[in-house]
Amino acid sequence: MADAVLYSHLDPGATPANLGSNYSVVAFFNLLVPCLVNGYGTGADAKPGQGWTLVHADLPLGFKLKAPDGVYYTFYRGSVWNDRGYRASCQIYMSETLTDVAAYPPTGQNVRSGPFASSSASANRHWVACGWYQNGNNIGWTIVARGSQVYISFLTYYGIDDPSGDSPSSGSYGGSYGGEIFLGNVVFKDQTIPKSGVQNHMVLGGAEYSESHDFTSEMAFSYLNAYGRSRLRSPLSGTIEQGALPALQAHPNIYTGYAGFKLDVDLTPPDFVLERRPFWDSGYVGYIPGVFISTYYTHRRVPAILRRFDRSPVWSEALRPIDFGGEPFYLVPTGYGTSIVSLLEKYWT
Repeated sequence: MADAVLYSHLDPGATPANLGSNYSVVAFFNLLVPCLVNGYGTGADAKPGQGWTLVHADLPLGFKLKAPDGVYYTFYRGSVWNDRGYRASCQIYMSETLTDVAAYPPTGQNVRSGPFASSSASANRHWVACGWYQNGNNIGWTIVARGSQVYISFLTYYGIDDPSGDSPSSGSYGGSYGGEIFLGNVVFKDQTIPKSGVQNHMVLGGAEYSESHDFTSEMAFSYLNAYGRSRLRSPLSGTIEQGALPALQAHPNIYTGYAGFKLDVDLTPPDFVLERRPFWDSGYVGYIPGVFISTYYTHRRVPAILRRFDRSPVWSEALRPIDFGGEPFYLVPTGYGTSIVSLLEKYWT
C-alpha cells in the first residue's frame, strides 16, 4: 500500500478552513467526505480519496461512512443538540455491520460509542467536535490519512499567520484552541495484533458525556485522549468486551511533561529530536500511525519552529516538509503547538 496523504484547507479545491456549520455533523461531513471518499483537486494538485464509502447521509441529523477494511462510522447529532460551552459537538459510533443504513442512532452488530454498546444501557456516548463556538470557528485543518487510518487536526481562534492575541510573556499565543481526532487502526508493538480490521479499530479524541453535559473534543479534552473508550474489540484477544473499558490516551503532555502550549522557541534551543507518538491503554502500548513528538518542539508554535529551519513563519510553509535524518516530516499546527507527521508507509504499519 502507498504512503499516507496530507490534506489541508490550503490545497486547491479543498474544503475551506471554516467548515461552514454550527452542527458538527455537517462540519465533519464537509471535512471527511471530500478527503476520504471523493478526493479533490485536479491535475498536479489532485488529492485522491482513501477508499472510504459514503453509506448514508441525512444532514444535519447524521451520516455514515464505511472504512476500506469494513468498519462503519456513524456521526449523529444526538436527540437533543446541546451547545453548552458553545461547542458544536456530535456523537460518533463504530459498528461491524448496519441493519438499517437510515437509522440514527445506528443499529447493527457490535455498535459502540464510548461506554455504550449494543447490549448496554449506558446513557453516555463518545462526543467529538471539530470547531469552537457555534459557528465552527475553524481557521485551519489538516488531515493525514492512509486507507482506514485517519489523523485529523484542526485549529481555532488564532492561526499561525495571525499575530492577534499573541502574548510572548505568558507564552499563550491566543489560547490552546484546537483539537485532534484519530479514527481507525493504531500501530501496536505486539505484532500478533492484526494491522487492520475490527480487532484494531478505535476512536481517539473527544469525550464521554451524556446528552445533558458539556462535551467537546476541543481544548483540553481533544488531544488524542479518549475518555469515551471507543473501540470495537479487544486488540489482544479479538473478543467483544463488556463493561467499562480502560481509557485510551496519546496526549503529548503525558509523555513530555510540558504543561504549556504554543510556546516560543528559545534563542538557544535544543537539538530537534523526534520519537514516535506513544499510545497508552491499560494493557498494551503502541503508536499513533505516522505521528511523532519532540519533547521540546511539540509544545512550540509552528512559526517559531519554521524560523529555526530558515523558513517563512506562515501556514503554507507547513505544507512543505522539513528534512530530518534524510526523511521528510511535516509540521501540523495544533492547539498545543505542533504535531510532527511522516507520510512514509513504514510509520503507518
